[in-house]
Amino acid sequence: MKPTTQIEYNEEMYPVFFLPIHNEGEIHVYSIGTESLQDALLMPDTSFRDDIAQRIDEKIFFYIPDKLADATEREIISFIENNLN
Repeated sequence: MKPTTQIEYNEEMYPVFFLPIHNEGEIHVYSIGTESLQDALLMPDTSFRDDIAQRIDEKIFFYIPDKLADATEREIISFIENNLN
């Protein structure tokens, strides 16, 4: 699926998708990032690399495996909904 937008962090671009996700009985449009973005934002001890990384992370609802970014919108949504809580 083509990303809705991209986020730049440390001179790298990462895809972000805005998708309607059914969560807690309601459907909302959430921002979805890839695990490579999450890996870039976090240190090995899972603390944020810097304040910018934390602000970016706070905007992302869910991270998907990078390989899933090429899937259809329905496949991505299904993956997220099946992995919430």
